[in-house]
Amino acid sequence: AHVKELQATLGLAWRQAAGYVGYAAVTSAAPLLVTVAVLFFGAHLVLRDQMTAADLLAFVFYQQSLSQAVGSIGDVFTSLMQAAGAAEKVFEIMDRRPQGEPGERGRSE
Repeated sequence: AHVKELQATLGLAWRQAAGYVGYAAVTSAAPLLVTVAVLFFGAHLVLRDQMTAADLLAFVFYQQSLSQAVGSIGDVFTSLMQAAGAAEKVFEIMDRRPQGEPGERGRSE
């Protein structure tokens, strides 16, 4: 009985780990790809004298700041969901009724 529950928990942990890897890959790659695109397009504008290098640099810094803020929101949301799941499990344990009389546990018949 406990082996099946442990296997189910392990399967859930593997799915959670796989989900986190996907999430981390996307949240790490997306800001980098956006920065590369901004630099590429911005360099094109600078070379055509439609934008100064200083303006491009300032824009990239603002974009980096925004990316970090959005990433932080994602981390907070993930932590909140984990906390909600843990709280639900704690309340399940608190609501559980003991089986048998006190002291009967472990007694062989």
